[in-house]
Amino acid sequence: MKGGIKIVVTIRDVAKRARVSVSTASRALNSSGPVKEETKARVSKAAKEINYTPNAIARGLVTRKTGNIGFILPASVKGGTSNPFYSRIFEGVEAETRERNYHLIFSILDENQEDLPRMVKEKRIDGVIFASKVSERFILQLEEREITLVLVDHAIEQGNVNSVVIDNFNGACKMVNHLLELGHRRIGFLRGPQDRPSFIQRFEGYKETLKKAGLKYDEKIVWEADLDFNDAYKVMKKKIKTQPFPTAIFATTDIVILAAAKIIREEGLRIPEDVSLAGFDDILQAKQAHPPLTTIRVSKREMGRIAARKLFENLNGITKKPSQTVILTELVVRDSTGPPKL
Repeated sequence: MKGGIKIVVTIRDVAKRARVSVSTASRALNSSGPVKEETKARVSKAAKEINYTPNAIARGLVTRKTGNIGFILPASVKGGTSNPFYSRIFEGVEAETRERNYHLIFSILDENQEDLPRMVKEKRIDGVIFASKVSERFILQLEEREITLVLVDHAIEQGNVNSVVIDNFNGACKMVNHLLELGHRRIGFLRGPQDRPSFIQRFEGYKETLKKAGLKYDEKIVWEADLDFNDAYKVMKKKIKTQPFPTAIFATTDIVILAAAKIIREEGLRIPEDVSLAGFDDILQAKQAHPPLTTIRVSKREMGRIAARKLFENLNGITKKPSQTVILTELVVRDSTGPPKL
């Protein structure tokens, strides 16, 4: 502010400071075309130094874009963006959209995925990142409105939609192999709802690893629980008297195994001395648990970033052919697993 007059900083000022053309500065800030990473960084630095803020309305008039991205979760996901798994994905998406000067709008889709969020109906967004299972009907409705879609933590069989998924099968194999190496042979499994491909893949990894070890999985120690802590607790309470009880239990998510841990402690059993427990996802609570939970780590924030990058590449015409990115997993050994009791 000079003498009461506000100085308006424009894209030309950014271009001049970064020593590039106005068109290059615009492409770099809007991710609307090929620009070298070094140039992008220089333009971004220049914009910050002179406090340049893009005018979303003006940008929309030029590019015919809204400058908005939607992040949608189905109502079946408990907790929305406070869900310990999806909150980290959301953080990754948010970071990527913020860096590109886009606005991120969050919405919950009803259980039947029929009542479209207003932002979709009114086409107030350029693209959607949908986390978890999505219906074909919803995909078709986006296609009709020419709204770009990227799926995260889900993929469709047709393969005609960009997706970012976890290597669920091999992640489960890693965990079961870890338990086998400790000496466990009676390994129970708390599986998630079998209408979700990710949980089916984790269950298949569990069964396949046992099979390779010459062991047949016992249906009596394979229990199904919803992803809700309270539901998993109730399921485990019913199964806690199963005999012979497993020496180790692997669950399809950390939340589920943490619920199991609660009832196991209430029954006077020790972890891992009496029963080893293992999860999947490596949410924040896994490290904070008592004892800290052995689990399969998934780079959730990176999943969000990659999903957002895919969306922007599609919006800017950099890539048009749909592709699937598979996120690898890592075994994280903590104190909840140990050798079986003799």
